[in-house]
Amino acid sequence: MKPESFIKKCVSIVALISCIALFPQTSHAATYKIIKQSSNHPHGRYRTKNPKVSAPIWNKKHTKKLNNLKSQESKNWYVSDSVKFKHGNKKSTFYKISNDDNTISGYVWRGYLTEGAMVPKQFCLSGDTVPIPEKCVDEKVNQKITQLFSEVIPDKQAQLAANLQATRAQLHVGSPEDIAKEEELTELGEDNLKLITKINVEKPYTGTSDNLLTFEKEQISKELQKQGKTLNSFKGYRIGAYVFPKIKDKFTGVTGDFYGKAVIYLIPPEVQLPRQNTMFYDPIDSNWGTGDAINSTKIDKNLNNKLISLFPKTNRNLQVQVAADLSYPDTIPDPDDSEGPDYHNKTLKDLLGKKGYKSAIVLDTYINSGDYNDEEIYSITKNKLKVALKKKHKKFADFKGYRIGAYICPIHDDHVDKYGETEVILVPPKVRLPNVGNLTFGLDDVKLN
Repeated sequence: MKPESFIKKCVSIVALISCIALFPQTSHAATYKIIKQSSNHPHGRYRTKNPKVSAPIWNKKHTKKLNNLKSQESKNWYVSDSVKFKHGNKKSTFYKISNDDNTISGYVWRGYLTEGAMVPKQFCLSGDTVPIPEKCVDEKVNQKITQLFSEVIPDKQAQLAANLQATRAQLHVGSPEDIAKEEELTELGEDNLKLITKINVEKPYTGTSDNLLTFEKEQISKELQKQGKTLNSFKGYRIGAYVFPKIKDKFTGVTGDFYGKAVIYLIPPEVQLPRQNTMFYDPIDSNWGTGDAINSTKIDKNLNNKLISLFPKTNRNLQVQVAADLSYPDTIPDPDDSEGPDYHNKTLKDLLGKKGYKSAIVLDTYINSGDYNDEEIYSITKNKLKVALKKKHKKFADFKGYRIGAYICPIHDDHVDKYGETEVILVPPKVRLPNVGNLTFGLDDVKLN
């Protein structure tokens, strides 16, 4: 090697060593220092703010990416800790998160999360509004149970009845027998019950999932034998079959104690099931599973639209409308109800978001009991709204571009004293409403497989 080349190589090596000395190759974590940690706040359920955005899940030392919110099927998380990091001159707060069964955990920048879990639910479409979480329904297992029967037809209404019948008695306070009877009456019809074959598996299953189907088949066959029937006795019948899955939910306290219990309905071809309605509900579970919802039979679109027409050049918005609908009737902020205002305010925060809740104009009116018709109720409400707006130095025409939802309680058998109570919600045009997912539940939303 020539002296000149050797000298050049030596100079290059020295320069490289100098660069390494000047700019050490530190790990990602070396630039992150914990300056504060708290297990007091926040604490509760959160959801992924934008499922399409990459959001790394880190270990506590911030040295390794464990996962990513974007790649997770579940968009709901439990936050149990808060850590503030210092990175250079910047400070940022990360939340410690975990999914329901603790198979995924780590630390995520808080900007990737928003408060309140998104919880799909199922409802009784003709009666009570108390929901069941979708996680309590395993469609694949239910489908396997239906396949045990020869030549039956899976039916969504029968399936919903089975889902509700089995879970209500286990998940909610009250007499299981009364709850179960109510579900049967509303979903299947009182006159139909004597024609419908019902199978109950009351014994919980304690084995592995591999042998669950064998267990269910044995239990179902025993019950059918008592009725003088077999798995082949129901050609052309519609079927709904539910088996309680093995879940452990830190929020509802549901455990595997009910695993394997089952309810099956077999409905003869000639039986006509009652017509079902649509539920409008708050899919954000900030009310801890209470299920704020309203049946479509409690909504009079004509009355609502007349109220909306009072506010020219406003834009109807389904999310804002559902927020107004959910003021009915027990959650409406009645001045004499100490819990009502707080309960309904939670719903408004869920559907409007914190910024929407703070900036929205919410108008509530009440009508003293009297023998009024719809036209008189509308006229009285219009005048009351005018007075309410005047107190805010506003007029009907001052809300151009606002998103609007309006609800007036129609007359019906339940809560006759609430007839005419009104809520109007107006949200400024520039406020971004949160992404809350589906706001309705109907028979089409029942999954058979």
